[in-house]
Amino acid sequence: MIKKIIIIMTLLILVTSTIPIALANTTSRTEVINNDPDGDGEYGSGTIFEVPAYVKIGDILCMDKKPFFQLPIFPGPVVELYSNDHCALYVGDNKFIHASFNGVTVDPYWTFHIWAENLEFATVLTNQDIRDAAVDFAIGQIGKPYQLDYDLGIDASPDAEEWYCAELVWASYFNQGIDLDYYFEPYHLVAVWSMLWNDNTETYNNLLPGGVVYNIESNNLEDSNTVIISSVMEDSDDPPNTVIGRYDFDNDGEWDTEWTSLDDPYYKEHVFTYPHAGFWTIKMEIMDSEGLVNIHKHTFLLNLDDYNVLNSENTGIVSSQSEPLELNEVNLNTQTSSNPVTLTLDL
Repeated sequence: MIKKIIIIMTLLILVTSTIPIALANTTSRTEVINNDPDGDGEYGSGTIFEVPAYVKIGDILCMDKKPFFQLPIFPGPVVELYSNDHCALYVGDNKFIHASFNGVTVDPYWTFHIWAENLEFATVLTNQDIRDAAVDFAIGQIGKPYQLDYDLGIDASPDAEEWYCAELVWASYFNQGIDLDYYFEPYHLVAVWSMLWNDNTETYNNLLPGGVVYNIESNNLEDSNTVIISSVMEDSDDPPNTVIGRYDFDNDGEWDTEWTSLDDPYYKEHVFTYPHAGFWTIKMEIMDSEGLVNIHKHTFLLNLDDYNVLNSENTGIVSSQSEPLELNEVNLNTQTSSNPVTLTLDL
């Protein structure tokens, strides 16, 4: 075990040591773009990972961490949002400024592909002068450390001592008079999804909606076959009240509900009676406002001998997976992970 940890730590050191970090005394966008620490003239350019031509300076790069780099910060099942773990601002010439464990740095586009996936771009709906000014604000924060304690809240001041990724992007535009946050009360913590839900941002490609069954419990002691199924549906780039879903609670190929929206509007509850104890699979189909559909399945154990409740502390979910759409349910005109998907539904 110790040998495995040492190997992993060595690999991480090797990977991070190959990522160029912008000099802390860099003060302008021109210096950032021209900064070439190793002197080879290929800092972020001429690689196979080229930023798409439509991306503008000040646009937001959103991404997910690859499984190897995921940290078990949030216990239990969570909604699988896409392009939601980290974000950065485009400064030009295939380079991005962001706040990471290395602090506020400028790194070339290819380095994000080492540890991230589902890389997508969003633009702020304003003029280019505002986008440029937002980037200049972020550049003024180069060299400051990463904010590990999210409980400290958010700070838009240019004198802030530390930053986390979404906070830096948010503050860069907040200081130009644009608030990118989607105030999710009672929690006020800027996140990648909260900026993508905001009316001031727009993704270039439609992102997949997601969902999860987060709690299953017995309805009452007299009828232990009947359970309350709690779930949540969300979209990576639109507020949750724009998402609809339907459910097949026993995965028998027949939908047990019609298309419905969320109740809370963030949560959904259904009551369903199963014929007997054992393993059961719930199938969820989630559709966003543009007709993009994602299917999730959640398997749990219904145990009638364990005080009439599910016998697992993590709400009884023993496996959870996302699977591709079935062609007999949806006709796909295009199907890629980074481009819009046009769907025709047979409802």
